[in-house]
Parts: sequence; C-alpha cells; structure tokens
Amino acid sequence: MVTFRKLQSQDISDLKKLFKTTIEDFSWYSGEQKQDILKNFKADKFTTILENRNYICVVGLSDKKLIGFAFGFFSAGVYTLHWLGVASSFRNKKIATKMILKLIGYTKTKNCHRIVCQIVNINTSSLGLFQSLGFEKYATIRNHFYHKDYNFLYKNI
Repeated sequence: MVTFRKLQSQDISDLKKLFKTTIEDFSWYSGEQKQDILKNFKADKFTTILENRNYICVVGLSDKKLIGFAFGFFSAGVYTLHWLGVASSFRNKKIATKMILKLIGYTKTKNCHRIVCQIVNINTSSLGLFQSLGFEKYATIRNHFYHKDYNFLYKNI
C-alpha cells in the first residue's frame, strides 16, 4: 500500500537519493546539466525544505520506502511546484497524481489560491498529467532553462 504525507526529518537521506536518481533519469538534460542541478540540492537544501514554513513537500511511501516526492514553496497565496519525481519502478501507477492531489490539499490549508509549475516541452507525460488534473497552460517560454522550451501551467484552487 502506498501512503502520502508531508516530508519528515527521517526522510531527508532517502529524498536526496531519490532526487538524484530522478534527475539522472531525465533524458532531456545533458550530463553537465544534471550535475548542475544536483549540486544545488545537497542534504542541507532538503533540510531547508523541511524546516522552512514556506515550503511544502509531499512524499509517497510504499512499505516505508520513499518512492516519490513533490516539493515547492508558496508566497502571496501562490504555490510554485518546483520538483516532482517518482521512483522508476513505481511510475505509471498514479503515484504522481495522488501526490499532487495531496499537495493541493495541503496548499489549501495555507490559503493558497493558485498552484503554478513549469514543464520542459519534451516532457509530454508530465504535461498530460497536469492538464488531466485541470492545470492550464498560460505561457510557453522558448530557450529558457538550459536552452530548453518550457510550458508554464497554473491551477486555481
């Protein structure tokens, strides 16, 4: 059975490992780009996510093993989803959908009225996932992070 909850201190080590393997799985980033992303997410960054009240991180667990994460921050009533990842052996099992729905519940308790995210254009599976949950595309920015095109999406909650 898979359960979902907010990040806890005992999750930090496993979150760091899963984040690393998730980034390494991304086919749209070069090795150098992946290393650039990973150098910004050391254990202390995940501790900041846990301790800063402006961050919300939802994790998915199966048999007490961390299998997914979704985290970002909120400001002025808007939650910005920064990263979403699911262990490869648990993909295509609605884990990401359930984490996003749990995240939406948490954001409502913080009086957020909107969630925003950005998805690299070639990640069509994530784009489809968010659109199936009612997110709408409001912009596409060409030549954005790492010279990739990105879709910007939002959902009013």
